[in-house]
Amino acid sequence: MSALPDELVLHILSNVPPRTVWETTKIGGSRQLQSCAEDTLLTHTLPETSLALTFSLSSGSHHRWYDITATLYFCFSRVDPMDKDRAIFAVDHVTPEHCHQTALGKWRRLPNEDIKTFGSWRVKVDSSFCSLQLHDLQARQSVEGEELSVLWRPVFEQYFASVNEDPT
Repeated sequence: MSALPDELVLHILSNVPPRTVWETTKIGGSRQLQSCAEDTLLTHTLPETSLALTFSLSSGSHHRWYDITATLYFCFSRVDPMDKDRAIFAVDHVTPEHCHQTALGKWRRLPNEDIKTFGSWRVKVDSSFCSLQLHDLQARQSVEGEELSVLWRPVFEQYFASVNEDPT
């Protein structure tokens, strides 16, 4: 494998399913292959990754059948330049649209500790959503808007392990 230039290995891996690329980063052996697989995840898979969180807009903690729920959709924005292990996701849109301001208002009032236990996140890495409990999340507001910082490797680890268990 080391006889192949990195450019060729990267091109090959860009045409391999994300799950296979992820598994490649975990196997022992060629450092070149592992490095190229991680680079492929950062340049091809992570930009296609999205997160979604659905929550009640009611003021209480007890959900009732008539409560309005909103979903915040976060799309990948960038890798944190200060910490390459963290991916930054920005709010892309909110559904239902008429609850946009209310949902963002509630999101802004949530402390980071509550975001970690707020609910099940729907994560889309390749072609389907999978419900996961995400940890080590950090919400912040930037000039561009609402952002979420997350360790991307544990997200992929949970996602692919969960997809592996799912028979569909």
